Amino acid sequence: MKIEEKFIDGVGNISVQSAIARIELTRLDQLPLADEAPILELDSRLVMSVDTLLRLYQGLGEVVNQLEARGLVSKKNPTEQNSDLSTKQNISKTTRGKKT
Repeated sequence: MKIEEKFIDGVGNISVQSAIARIELTRLDQLPLADEAPILELDSRLVMSVDTLLRLYQGLGEVVNQLEARGLVSKKNPTEQNSDLSTKQNISKTTRGKKT
């Protein structure tokens, strides 16, 4: 069985409705110029149960803790955490190859 692997540049909207969670995965539409914000395009969507979402959250937390312990990443202070939110506003959605 062939497993598909994709490189994802970002995460778009994350939503939960009833017992189903959806995570939008995004990729760069084109490389931005030095003074431009990146434009991300919806690539695919992960759909899972809330239970699976919680297990994913726990697993990712464990990986981040290991990266912190090795000194590969560090936590940002609260003012730095909000600096990356602007890219979420630059997501363009595509439907069958057409941007919406």
